[in-house]
Amino acid sequence: MQTWRLASGGEFDLMNRIGKVGIFINTPAQYHFYKNIVVELDKLGISSVILYRDYGETRSLILENNQRYFEYSHKRSSLVVKSLLMPADIYAACRYLKQQRVNLVTGFGMYDSFSASMLGIPCVVFSDSEPYINRTYSLQYRLFMPFTDVIVTPAFFNQDLGPKQIRVNSVKETAYLHPRYYSPDKSIFKFLDLEEGDAYAILRFNSFDAGHDIGISGFDAEDKLELVKKISPRMRVFISSESNTDTRLSDYQIKIPKSRIHDAIAFASLVITDTQTIATEAAILGTPVIRSNAFVGPNDMGIFKELEKRHLLFNFRDSRQAIEKAEEISNDIRRYKEMWVHESERFWTENDCITDFMVDLIAKYPEYSKRLKQQE
Repeated sequence: MQTWRLASGGEFDLMNRIGKVGIFINTPAQYHFYKNIVVELDKLGISSVILYRDYGETRSLILENNQRYFEYSHKRSSLVVKSLLMPADIYAACRYLKQQRVNLVTGFGMYDSFSASMLGIPCVVFSDSEPYINRTYSLQYRLFMPFTDVIVTPAFFNQDLGPKQIRVNSVKETAYLHPRYYSPDKSIFKFLDLEEGDAYAILRFNSFDAGHDIGISGFDAEDKLELVKKISPRMRVFISSESNTDTRLSDYQIKIPKSRIHDAIAFASLVITDTQTIATEAAILGTPVIRSNAFVGPNDMGIFKELEKRHLLFNFRDSRQAIEKAEEISNDIRRYKEMWVHESERFWTENDCITDFMVDLIAKYPEYSKRLKQQE
């Protein structure tokens, strides 16, 4: 399938553009994805109306950055409760979007597509989570795809989603880690109580309580203890976890502002995780990274296969193998870090910034819409 580039450079028809866009943000990763898109749209005179779900660290990021958002939903006690209350959340979102008079909605699927459909306006979705990975992902796609006008995916997305799909030579993490928008700040060493250049590892663990994580697991409690035992003699260890940290590991909890996590990742000697986004972030920032969870295998997402092929990521389904690799890397920190920096530099020269494409797509949506119809 064709990989799309920017529709056209420079000026565009001011009478035929999007005036105000509604943006749904449900996770911290989605906040980072859209933050520079909002800034660039504003430069073009396009207003952004932000709606967020209070989940994980999303609210903390918003408060740290002193931004005003509309909270249309918050974390529910279970998937059943979340499903039952979804209509109320969508109603709240629609009511707010209608008041704000937006004429396009964007997000990562579900709430944004349903809301846009109810309001009768276009919906642009970005997704790098592939539907065949598990039943929950597959169900979500079947639910929201009929109400989506455009779905943007990385070029190495495995599945063909039909005429609505636009493939781009990029990954979502470039939206906020591209050198134009981000430069690692060495002051993070002071927050970590370290001297500049000291070796340290970040261990990031998932709570696996989201709908798309049903049936998925990562490191268990004993695995986490074993990881710390194996690598702590050679470097400082910091743990970031979406769920409550085992009391036996509480001394390792990372204590930095939520907005500084990318600085911590960039200067780390090693990142070990059972989550998705931080694995890609570490890889393209030039930090050796090990990813281990039940997604890994022949049907894994294209992005992680691509990063492994580029020697930017180790994928393991078996947590024991992941622990062994972590110990191996910790014994040769300098060499692995140099390898990752070299490969990440090559990655940046071969991939586009997704922010540029999303801004162009949103601002010139009528033009892109015509191109998609011609492609059908």
